[in-house]
Amino acid sequence: MQDKLQILTNLESHINVMKSCWDKTYKTLLQERRDLKESVFASLTTDVDFIVKRNTYKQDERDVKSTVEEQKSIYLDIFESISEDIEKKK
Repeated sequence: MQDKLQILTNLESHINVMKSCWDKTYKTLLQERRDLKESVFASLTTDVDFIVKRNTYKQDERDVKSTVEEQKSIYLDIFESISEDIEKKK
């Protein structure tokens, strides 16, 4: 009877040690998972910000090119008009 009680006590002790290790491992894994989620989210946020900025820059670049082309066209029209006026006056 004493042996059985000792075996049960030892078994309970081992189970408690294993449970403690499992709890620590589980908590560590949960924390690592949270950290990974935060890291991935931060990375995605950074990537999205970069893409938005890049697309905004590209749109700005297109707008500038368009404006330059419009200005160039206006100046060419003015130049042609002045040239025609000069030719007419001659």
